[in-house]
Amino acid sequence: MSFSSVEQRDFLLVMIEKLGETLRALVGGQQTHALEDDALDEAGDELDAALEREFGAVHAHLERLDAPSVTGMVRPLGRLRAYASVLGYRAAIALRRGEPGWIARGARALELLRLVQQEERALPRPPARSVDAALIETLAALLNTREGDAT
Repeated sequence: MSFSSVEQRDFLLVMIEKLGETLRALVGGQQTHALEDDALDEAGDELDAALEREFGAVHAHLERLDAPSVTGMVRPLGRLRAYASVLGYRAAIALRRGEPGWIARGARALELLRLVQQEERALPRPPARSVDAALIETLAALLNTREGDAT
């Protein structure tokens, strides 16, 4: 899938939003443990597939850049929002599971999401869809909690 049509882009954004709702419930502990593992696996698989379909090999190159460079390269803003959101939700899953490298991935996703949020706020009119503020809050809280545990 690519952003060749508005319909495809909207589908990806709706899917990302639905996954976000699921992940916020999981991270917030609103699911039972057995359901949580299955739902996290499913959400992670869907996010990986969405990332591969939309960003493919470009993602490997973007990972080597600092966050401000990524925000300057990925356009339009809706595509950048989708990219940052996918990374954010993937990081939330990794943070929840305590996977290796989760702090770095979470911090990078959080930085990207905050930069997208800044760009959206600078627009003359708010966008129809904006970055998920709850995702930003969740990642920040998870990083603060986990970093506090590590010290």
